[in-house]
Amino acid sequence: MSDQNQPFLQTKLHRPPTPWDLVERPRLTGLLDVQTSPPLILISAPAGYGKSTLAKCLVKAFDCPSTWVSLDEGDDDLVIFLSYFLSALEVIFPGFGTETRALLQASPPPPLPAFATSLINELDQIEQDYLLVLDDYHFIHEASIHQLLDQLLLHPPPNFHLILSTRLDPLLSLARLRAHAKIVEFRAEALRFRVEETRQLLQKMIGVEVDEATTISLEEQTEGWVTGLRLAALAMRHRIGREHTQNLSVRNRYVAEYLVQEILSKQLEVYATCILKLSVLERFNAELCQAICFDQDSGMGVGIIDGRNFLDWLESSNLFVIPLDDQHFWFRFHHLFRDFLQDELKRRFPTLSVAELHGSASDWFEKHSLFEEALQHALAAQDVEHAVQIVSRQRYDLLNQAKWQQITRYLNRFPPDVLDQSVDLQILKAWLNYHNGNLRELPAAIETLEHLVEQTPPPKSGYVQGEIDALRSLLSALAADSENAIALAEQSIATTAPELWIVRVLARVCLASGLQMQGDLSGAYRTIYGGFETEHVKTDYARGTLIQGACYIHYIAADLRGMSAAAQQCVTLSQQTNNQEILGFGLMHLGTASYLQNNLPAAEENFSAVVHKPYQNYGKNLAYSFFGLALTYHAQGRLEEARRVADQARNFFLESGNNTLLPVAQAFQAEIALRQGRISEAVLWADQFGTPPPPVTLHRIFTPHLTLVKAWLAQNTSSSRSKAAEFLEALFTFVTATHNTQFTIEVLVLKALLAKASGERESALDWLAQALELAEPTGNIRLFIDYGDPLIDLLRELQKQGVHPSYTTRLLEAAHPKTSSQPDLIEPLTYRELEVLGLLAERKTNKEVALQLGISPGTVRQHTHNIYQKLDASNRREAVAKALKFGLLSG
Repeated sequence: MSDQNQPFLQTKLHRPPTPWDLVERPRLTGLLDVQTSPPLILISAPAGYGKSTLAKCLVKAFDCPSTWVSLDEGDDDLVIFLSYFLSALEVIFPGFGTETRALLQASPPPPLPAFATSLINELDQIEQDYLLVLDDYHFIHEASIHQLLDQLLLHPPPNFHLILSTRLDPLLSLARLRAHAKIVEFRAEALRFRVEETRQLLQKMIGVEVDEATTISLEEQTEGWVTGLRLAALAMRHRIGREHTQNLSVRNRYVAEYLVQEILSKQLEVYATCILKLSVLERFNAELCQAICFDQDSGMGVGIIDGRNFLDWLESSNLFVIPLDDQHFWFRFHHLFRDFLQDELKRRFPTLSVAELHGSASDWFEKHSLFEEALQHALAAQDVEHAVQIVSRQRYDLLNQAKWQQITRYLNRFPPDVLDQSVDLQILKAWLNYHNGNLRELPAAIETLEHLVEQTPPPKSGYVQGEIDALRSLLSALAADSENAIALAEQSIATTAPELWIVRVLARVCLASGLQMQGDLSGAYRTIYGGFETEHVKTDYARGTLIQGACYIHYIAADLRGMSAAAQQCVTLSQQTNNQEILGFGLMHLGTASYLQNNLPAAEENFSAVVHKPYQNYGKNLAYSFFGLALTYHAQGRLEEARRVADQARNFFLESGNNTLLPVAQAFQAEIALRQGRISEAVLWADQFGTPPPPVTLHRIFTPHLTLVKAWLAQNTSSSRSKAAEFLEALFTFVTATHNTQFTIEVLVLKALLAKASGERESALDWLAQALELAEPTGNIRLFIDYGDPLIDLLRELQKQGVHPSYTTRLLEAAHPKTSSQPDLIEPLTYRELEVLGLLAERKTNKEVALQLGISPGTVRQHTHNIYQKLDASNRREAVAKALKFGLLSG
């Protein structure tokens, strides 16, 4: 029900039990019914006014499906809050919240509007009235949570009703909600007990009739404050004389403090001390009571009473203790009672003793794998060393299970000076940079870590070296430094603990990458696939991580079939592990293989599956799926959609502040501009791009380096051709030195086009023949035909010369596909004519077509004339109709 990366307490979803001394209050519950109630019912009053009890009574009165969340300080985080929100609704609507829950697993989490839109849409699908109670909402201070509820309440689904119980008015748009009649409010004045309600409460608690004078006196002095009344009744039940009621202060807090002290003074010392000690806990059970109250203090009645006996007594005494589950296993004190107890604890116990209580609680929670609470109490005890140890002892599991959000929360709990002094926290910080794609920050993080390791004595200084080597190997592999990548990866595999398999897997992928760059392809495959048998942990997640590396190797080797098979394994393994990252990776590579093989429907399906869930696939998988989908649309003649997706990619990474992927998305806009004939737009980008950066590992469907060359070739001046030639030579040296077959093919194609543009036709044919030699076994289609007429012309000539005849024929047929109706065509349409035809079908004028394709209106008229002739059409409408019939345009 909950996200494995989130701390989750099932007890917080249990509705607190109705108090045994409940006084029915029809004057309040009778004001509402579910059919006429607005989306928000706000119960706002100071502590102890019976807000939670009123919420329970309203739930009972509404008689519709309802669910409950008891909030606390730990829920003041958007992802954690929303996790409980969804889980509560899933109690009454099983399976609810699938899409929004998937957003919770994204790391980094998406922006607030994505959560709000997804949540509102899913709530809108519920077809019956229901209630959600968020109790103790005053613990929430995070602005994004308030903004989420604001969006939900200002645009509420029709059957949604929210009860907010809070000590303070929430930071919501209450004025707007009032103006639109979307809120009903219960405040302190309404919740105050009247005289008759006071009489009923006192009678239930004391068990005897209370005279009218005492009733009126208590009601006046407590001002109808129900907790003050209950405390007074409890004090009277414990034989505090009635005369005490005549001296009560009208200041409620002092009333409570006085009565709490009086109540405690009437208990056995062992009981009173235990009550105070338990006030450091947000929740407790019998075993925890034993650990806090008895196991460490031999002078507190050991042998006479234990945790179980004490908890039974506490519950039977009705001392403001609330069960948190139906089995009465977990309990908590009433929040206000706990506040007063904590004040009393500080007065009676020295600071050191209170810290020791937190320390004992931390030990107990850690022993029972409740690490969030263990960390909370360790920090409350100011035992920073223990807090660090709690995180350290989980470190392998955090990394192996990719619990990035939890790692982020843990690190945020520590001040910078503690982070700077802990090897374990620093290595987690470095891994977080790796996961979030902050590779520019990774070298500095590694240097900081290594400096810290040098200052730390063994053995702690030694056991992270394998992880440092793995990260340095990754950086070396990305920089195409195969020698260092291999050496560091081998060191990492040799020294990293077998149980830290995620690091060993990364090292294997880096080792395989290094071997591939040195031309040892069989060694690279052996390193990847051999990992299935040799690694210590053989989970599906580990396999999926290894297979991701295999996809890269297959792609670089231009082995599209192998890449498809590996990518399909990623998809299968992701479904078994419910891992969106591996799924998105697999779909992106399936889309890439399908596109290059010219299976455009499959490419569209796979790329779209990633793009339609942008936040679950945030990062490079999303970026290159955006690019792949735009290329697919363009290849299908859906030019406006291609441009829209390219713009969408750029806007998405701009709005999300991703400074790594934003420049790549801007480069891709130039790529689409080139393919659609908007040459000036692409050349402007190339001029702004400046000096080309050194080549790095190329292993995805798009790279700005090649777009830069294409822009210079399209500019077609002696200067631009010179720049293209120089940069192509550097690229050619790089891709051949790193044995990157896929990109070697494309660089050879570009060299052929450059030679043709320079009037060196024989050289152009030679370069293209070399490209075909490498590409024929791979099944690459789009890599050639995407270059349009200039390359098609060279392919036709090579076909006539008998160079790779079957492959060139296949490419030419793919460039101009024939349907059963196409034999009627006088001559196949060229690539540019197909582009013009697509824009004519969109009812664009000749001037608009010219502007979009970057050509003159006269050239458009010539293309239009050729289209009419080839389709045997007399006008635009007839040409479009025949193109649809022949399958040259999609309907």
